[in-house]
Amino acid sequence: MIRFLLLPALLIITSCAASGSTYQDYLKNKHLNPQQTSASFEHCRGYGCKFKDRVSLDEHEWKEIDALFKVKNKNAEIERTAIAQAIALLENNVGQKTGTNKDILGTFKKMGSYQHDCIDESTNTSIYIDLMIKRKLITLHVLKPPTMRLPILNSGRWPHQGALIKEIQSQELYIVDSWFHDNGNNAEIIPLNQWKDGWKPKPKDDS
Repeated sequence: MIRFLLLPALLIITSCAASGSTYQDYLKNKHLNPQQTSASFEHCRGYGCKFKDRVSLDEHEWKEIDALFKVKNKNAEIERTAIAQAIALLENNVGQKTGTNKDILGTFKKMGSYQHDCIDESTNTSIYIDLMIKRKLITLHVLKPPTMRLPILNSGRWPHQGALIKEIQSQELYIVDSWFHDNGNNAEIIPLNQWKDGWKPKPKDDS
């Protein structure tokens, strides 16, 4: 059965490859509003953004996010740590409202309308980052459209997509990837070149 599911899933991923020169172009190509707001924003699920939910977080929920960024002498590395933690908190809060709190890591381990593939994950993560920039929580990085790595060229058996940010001072690019973990865990933030080389987290029992 899984063999028959893999080809459609692969077609979804490749057909939904990141396109457009800006994050707003990317959202338009996904038939999403290019101007999301912290009071009301869209959320993708079901593989390839098949299902779209309109989500609202109250100010108390946003203040929990705000608190992660209130660090003295913040530098870009500290800000990336806060971004990773904020993605986890946003996934948890949004998941309680959309049913995606049941989402598990990866793509093929479990299918269904409340699961995320890498298209859903990277799109949602990009929206979250955009909202945090608008709240002036993220000040040392800018958001770029999601990008892909391809099998053969970049290692791995399947195409994979991640959210992308750029550190303003160094101009270094980083992937923000929440696909590797169950819903509500800290996102992985990896230099783009390392991620392109097929990076993935070590198993938990590795030293």
